[in-house]
Amino acid sequence: VNSLLEAAPEFEVATKMAPTITVEHTENLEEMIKRRILAEDWDDVAPRELPDIGIKKNGELPEVSQEKSKLGLGELYEREYLKKATGYDPDAAEKQSEEDKLKGEMKMIFASLCG
Repeated sequence: VNSLLEAAPEFEVATKMAPTITVEHTENLEEMIKRRILAEDWDDVAPRELPDIGIKKNGELPEVSQEKSKLGLGELYEREYLKKATGYDPDAAEKQSEEDKLKGEMKMIFASLCG
C-alpha cells in the first residue's frame, strides 16, 4: 500500500549545472574584472525616470475626488467600450438630454413671464 513511500523514484531535473570553482576559473574572473576596471566599464544601472503624476514644483499633490462613483465598474467598462467600438458616448448623450430638459424648463418659465 505504501510502496511509493518506500521506493526512491528517479526523475530528471532540468537545471543549469553550477560551474566548478577552479583556480583557472577564478583567474579568468579576476582578469575580466581587471579589464573592466581599466576600461572603466562599470555596467551601472541606468537611473529610471519617474512618471509625471501631476506633482507641482512646490511638492503639492494633485486633488483627488473623495466622492464615490455613481456608476459601477462594469458600467464604466461598458461606457468605455461603447466609446471605442461604436463612437457612442453615453456621458455626452446624458448631458445633452439634461441640457434639453433645462432648455425646455427655461422656455416654459420665459413663456410664463412674458405671457
